Amino acid sequence: MKIAGDARDETISAIATATGAGAVGIVRVSGRNALEVLRGCFLGLPELVRSHHLYYGRVVHPATGELLDEAMAVLMRSPRSFTGEDVVELQTHGGSLNLKRVLEATLSGGARLAEAGEFSLRAFLNGRLDLTQAEAVADLIVSETEQALRAAQSQLGGGLRRPIGVLRQALLDLLTLMEACLDFAEEEHVLQASADEITQQLEAVLAKLEAMQRAHGAGRLRLGGTTVVLVGAPNVGKSSLFNCLLGYDRAIVTETPGTTRDVLEGTITLSSQRVHVADTAGLRESVDPVEKLGIERSLEEVINADIVCHVIDATQREGLSPLARADAIVVINKVDALSTEEVEAEPRSRRQRRSLSEEVQRGLGDASLTVVTASARTGEGLAWLEHVIAERAAGLQYQSPDDVPLLTNIRHVAAITDAVEALSRARHALETNLPLELSAADVREAAEALGRIVGVIVSDDVLNEIFSRFCVGK
Repeated sequence: MKIAGDARDETISAIATATGAGAVGIVRVSGRNALEVLRGCFLGLPELVRSHHLYYGRVVHPATGELLDEAMAVLMRSPRSFTGEDVVELQTHGGSLNLKRVLEATLSGGARLAEAGEFSLRAFLNGRLDLTQAEAVADLIVSETEQALRAAQSQLGGGLRRPIGVLRQALLDLLTLMEACLDFAEEEHVLQASADEITQQLEAVLAKLEAMQRAHGAGRLRLGGTTVVLVGAPNVGKSSLFNCLLGYDRAIVTETPGTTRDVLEGTITLSSQRVHVADTAGLRESVDPVEKLGIERSLEEVINADIVCHVIDATQREGLSPLARADAIVVINKVDALSTEEVEAEPRSRRQRRSLSEEVQRGLGDASLTVVTASARTGEGLAWLEHVIAERAAGLQYQSPDDVPLLTNIRHVAAITDAVEALSRARHALETNLPLELSAADVREAAEALGRIVGVIVSDDVLNEIFSRFCVGK
């Protein structure tokens, strides 16, 4: 993407709404010639076009005069627009073909097709957004859960920019103090008093940055979702439960043990939380090289999972194998297959479910285990299993203090990590009485790392990488 001034002088245009059928679609134009482009393809404008006022008219092709659509048009004068430039939006009838024809009219009228993320890039370059807010726009668009949406809205509102700005300014103030110490290096009493203050200020900033690092896990869970792995012996009904949780047949289900030989994944939403569910190969001793590989992958999934559901067969409760993980949720599947001597008529009573759970807890030697009785065939207990998973996922969310922003972007995490490492080196240099110049260099490096987050210090390559992930029209 071109970032130089010549490219920013060009007027750009793109479809701003999602493709496909819809009642209304929007074509956006931004740049110094936005109004001229509008006048060339829109009939119905007065001589004096007022900013932020809607005008009704007809969209025509500038070259042929062909009537394309009836529409509403609005001009947003610089700097009171998303990009900080003159912006025009044409609100037309929806539909991919119709919007494409209107877009072509704006291009024929002097605009060029915008690149992915170019509107947001211009908003950043013109000071309408800092880099964290621009990235929040992208997160907002792809949010699939309420947690992700709230995190993006907070960041868009300055929830990361403000605290990072405060910490960066604190480091710049600290650098000023350190430079003053260097200027008065021969006055020992001044140097000692300042050294104590330097250490105190450095520790305060470092503590807040480390708190942000601890909160990063919450960002991953909130935006990326919680991983839930179904594990257990062959033919206990893991694939059937997997299909039931997804609501459709994703895994092949047969009576033959060992049918699942690779990890199958699907995503669901439970209580506004994004949950990635994985079905795995049955755990057993096997000489089949393909099945052995599948079992190895199953064990890897167990290690990396946020939540493990260890599935057992209700009809085979004797000699239970140890759980794949100590904190697993135990799911007793196939309760519908129990003999009439063991259970009464459907639905199973609370007493019967509790009896089954206690029996399994005794068999596994842990009365504190979370146990759910279920039947993938009849659907019994599945709502409760979903509730238990949702509760466990909610409990994994790290509750960060109100003054600690949630890091949800790997670029931000990397910059915070760089800053923490630099300040840790600076602290060590102070503690071991190394030359103050070394500590000052590390503090300066930390300040630059924080500057990269909000875009105070950023290269064109980084900007291209960030904004190229946006959709065209944003």
